[in-house]
Amino acid sequence: PLPEESDIAALPPPTPDLLAVGVGGWGRDPVSWRTAGARRLLVCGPARSGRTTTLATLARQASRAGHPLAVIGGADLPSHPDLEGCPRFGAEDRDALVALRQRHPDLAVVVDDADRLDDAPVTEVLREIVRRVDADRGLVMAVSTTQVATTQLRGLVAEIGRARTGILLQPTSRADGDALGLRVPPLQRLPGRGYLVADGRAEEVQVAR
Repeated sequence: PLPEESDIAALPPPTPDLLAVGVGGWGRDPVSWRTAGARRLLVCGPARSGRTTTLATLARQASRAGHPLAVIGGADLPSHPDLEGCPRFGAEDRDALVALRQRHPDLAVVVDDADRLDDAPVTEVLREIVRRVDADRGLVMAVSTTQVATTQLRGLVAEIGRARTGILLQPTSRADGDALGLRVPPLQRLPGRGYLVADGRAEEVQVAR
């Protein structure tokens, strides 16, 4: 069985095309996000499922792989040396985000509580980044609740979710997988326990922290 916790320090070093996010199998096999052709990733789950911790793990791995980072929201993201000095933006910081993206087209953008941003000035810029992320070789990683991700047809969360790549935490029914276009069995309710969904398949993972 998978361990109840996973240490990020035990994962393989990340590269721009391969970000290890946790362990699978019997707890010894790294589970990795292959970013080539799948540069948008949606993290979704219920409250207290480890969504923000998962986002912090993704941000740390992207930074270690050499991506410049930008965090949108993220007041609850755990502080860590890997994230020190990382630019952080609020819902009103449209122009500042535009300026940073102009300097760093390959930006890795980390969006906490993306489902709360649809009417915010910064969202216009985020949608442009989502549209251009493949050409710019950047990354977009965002968090939403499972309920919003499964029901919202328009808006930022829906645009990111159309890539059908993400981490689905603590699904309680097979229908929770609709958020990422793939129905999956429910899982034990442990923080960070979920599925990495990519390329039409789901791999069980204990997300590292």
